[in-house]
Formats: sequence, C-alpha cells, structure tokens
Amino acid sequence: MSDPVNEGVTNANPGVSDRVGAGLQSLTDFVLSQELKVLEASIGGFNLFQTLGLESRELAHSQVLAWLLQPNESHGFGELFLRRWLMRVVRDAESTHPKLPSAPEIEAVEWVQIDVNTEVAMSQEDRLDVVVTLRERGQKSEPLWVVAIEVKVDSAEGQNQLGRYKTILEKRLPTAERQVFVYLTKEELIPGDTSWTRCGFDTVLETLKEGLSQKSGAIGAGPKLLLENYKALLEEQFVNEDNIAKAVRNIVKAHGEAVELIIKHKSDPLREWTRRLRSELVKKAKEFGIVVKDGDGRNYIECAPNSWNPPSKLKRVPVLCVLDIEESGVGLRIYASSYCDVKLRTKLVELANSKPDIFKKGTARRQVAEEPTLDSEWWIDSPEMGDTTPVIEALGKTFTQDRHKQVFEQVAGVIQEHIKDATNGRTI
Repeated sequence: MSDPVNEGVTNANPGVSDRVGAGLQSLTDFVLSQELKVLEASIGGFNLFQTLGLESRELAHSQVLAWLLQPNESHGFGELFLRRWLMRVVRDAESTHPKLPSAPEIEAVEWVQIDVNTEVAMSQEDRLDVVVTLRERGQKSEPLWVVAIEVKVDSAEGQNQLGRYKTILEKRLPTAERQVFVYLTKEELIPGDTSWTRCGFDTVLETLKEGLSQKSGAIGAGPKLLLENYKALLEEQFVNEDNIAKAVRNIVKAHGEAVELIIKHKSDPLREWTRRLRSELVKKAKEFGIVVKDGDGRNYIECAPNSWNPPSKLKRVPVLCVLDIEESGVGLRIYASSYCDVKLRTKLVELANSKPDIFKKGTARRQVAEEPTLDSEWWIDSPEMGDTTPVIEALGKTFTQDRHKQVFEQVAGVIQEHIKDATNGRTI
C-alpha cells in the first residue's frame, strides 16, 4: 500500500530509518509487555497499612508485633513467631546483658504462661511499646522470662530512654532469670544502653515469611490478608524491594534495548540543578570554610563547616549541614545523622532548646524527632533553576557573615566538648 504522506521522498540513509524503526518497535513491545504490568502492580498495589496512613506510626507496628507474639491470637502461628523471632534477635546480639538467653535455650524451653502487653507505663509520660512475660515450666518453680521491645520508625532514642526502661523493669520484675531487651528500629540504630539488642525489621519480615510458609493452612482469610499486607509493607518500605527488583530485572532482560533508550533520553532538571549547585559550592568551599561531601543526590547536598573538625570525605560524620533543593529554591538545616550517638544528640538538642529563636525541631523534611535543625525559615528563592548565583552568594553570607555563623560556632563548641569527653576516657 502506498504512503501518500511520504510518497516521492527518497531515503538517503536507510540505516538510520532501520534503527529508528527498531527503537520504536522496542518501546512499543516494552509498553505493552506483561513484565511492565507486573512492575506497575508491585509499585501501585493496594496496601491496607499505607491506605490507612499507618506505615510510619510506631504504635501500629507495636500492635501488630504484639499480636504476632501472642501464641493464641488469630494469626494461626501459635508459638512459632515468638520463638523464631527471638532466636533471630539473640543470634546476632551485640548486647552484654548477662541474662540474655541463647537461641538453643529459646528453641528448647517450654513456657506454661505467656502474657503480651503494649504501651506499658514506665512513668507518667513514658510508655514502653511491648512487654512479654513468660513462665517456664520447672520442677520446683516456674522461672520468669521478660522480653521488652522498644520500636522506632522515624524517631530516635530519647535521653537515656532505654537505660531508664531497663532499670524500671528490673525493679518491677526482680526474679526474671532471662531478660531480652530489644531495640527494633528501621535503620538498626545503636542503643544507648549496652543491655539492649539492636535489630531491624528484616527479622520480623523473615519470621513472618516463615510463619506464612509453615502455617498457611491454619490461617483464616481475614488474618491472612492482614499478614500479607504487613509483609508487603515491610518488603517495600522497611527492608528491601524484592518484588520490584525482580520485576525490573525481568524488564531489563526482556526489553534491554527499550530500557537503554529510556535512560539515554531521560531528563531530570532537578538533578542537573543540584549537580551545578554542588559544583559551584565545591569551588567556593575553601572561601566559605566548609567541606562538601561527595555524592550525586538528586535533591540534596551535604556539607560541614571546618570548625566542626569533619573528616575530609565526610564519611561516618555525626553532624552535617544539608541543603534541601527544590525547583523553587534551597533550604538549609543542621542534621544529626545515624552516626550521632545519644549523648552528642542530647547536647545538640539542649543547644537547640536554649536558642529557640534560631533552632526549631521537627520542621525539616526527613526530620527525625529530637534532632535539632536550623531555622526552617532559611530559604533562598530560585525561580530559575539554571542560575546558581543567588544561592551561592546567600550561602557565602550564611557560612561566613550572618547570624547563622554564630550557630555553626556554637555547634562546633558542642562537638569539641564531646570529643574532649571521649578522649578523656569517658563513654560516649
């Protein structure tokens, strides 16, 4: 059939035409592929916890965990989840607590009574997320076990929080022969008290998978829906992206050419804007008295004033300045990273509290509770992302001239005091 649009046109370079046609066909096959449908389902599927906005609420995770740890609940796992999860917790434990049981002990013990409680009052204001008490069958007595669990999702430990909880529990349950103190966090944060064992949500996920595999016939339709939704939430937001990663690998395998075309022609103005800003900031680093961290973040740049005595590459640094970059402008905050231990974090919070006109808490994006952040009103408008000059000039004043320089100096004083304490042999 003739082509009336292109009739009479001679193709001077048939090779180009062939390549364009092949590329379009690759993209067409990709868009219509089953692999892409699987990926879309993995990313956009319904999840009960996300729909209800519970994915970041510590209480929701505590309640689900308490439900799983109670053997006679409707999940159908019996004692399987309780035993296998505790075995995973103690297997890699770094805790120095002398009453921590071993994995073989947990597997072999026979419990005659198990009580699980949530939101256990430690004081008028403090609540411990989950406490499990277990009575072991014995010939002359029923030895007591206690399992205490503190859950953190997007927050950090308060001042001596875990130490205080341990002391209170030991006073309330002085006869407990076996004690397991679990600090369950999204980032596997280091606990401020060495009696506590840190662990991540991967332990919950692996035990949940084991229970679903071994006890599938004993789980009702309602509980199974809840368990599957919670498993999907942990896989997507807390541990890894196995299903998504698998779907992506299948797409790359089946539609490699189309993927290459998409990547080649993909445009990301915000990332390019961030790269330009980072490049200009690196050029000015010596003049501003800062160190700029290597990286290729899409919408942020990390740096630190020289007065904070940062390592040259800013690796494992406890306190950073973070530039949050958006299309409309750039904000600045001070960020206590996961490498910032509890005592230093506490000192920074005290500094923030003493300067309410300059510091605020919990206002910046990705903000963790009790982390000080520079006044969120520090903001530089940049209506044209291509122009870095206004932002660089404003940063120069911030690091060298205006009131924020005093803030950096005060933070430097706190850091130096903390380092001095450490070098004098005191525990950090």
